[in-house]
Amino acid sequence: MAGERGAPSSPGAYPAPGLDCSHAVTRSVALLVVRRDPDTGPLLLLGYWGGRFWARKDAGSWSIPNGEDAEDEPAEAAARRELAEQTGYAYPPDVELGDLGEFTQSRKTVRVFLGVEEPDLPTTWGFADFRSNTFEVE
Repeated sequence: MAGERGAPSSPGAYPAPGLDCSHAVTRSVALLVVRRDPDTGPLLLLGYWGGRFWARKDAGSWSIPNGEDAEDEPAEAAARRELAEQTGYAYPPDVELGDLGEFTQSRKTVRVFLGVEEPDLPTTWGFADFRSNTFEVE
């Protein structure tokens, strides 16, 4: 039905009527981590999509770590979980996140949160804290 999660918002919208559209539009959450560094300027935590599909697409393969949220999970909690799952870095749970809003990317809507690490606080991550994520393709 129109208006439901993953369904077209108006009659005649993609996909064509009669097709299963349960996966036509996905909703994701993301956590953009920014470290304010007085010497180099802001440092952004981005992920690189590897694998065969991205082998010759470097220009579009950098992204904010993101993933699908469960309907029963608060969006901010899902963004923190996805960051930890994809990078191995758990953003400090006691640090408040900013909500940057929702952005549409192809047939995907991403709600983005912002975590800022200030230069006067102890460093909470280093490059050795990160790991690559692997998964099974269905």
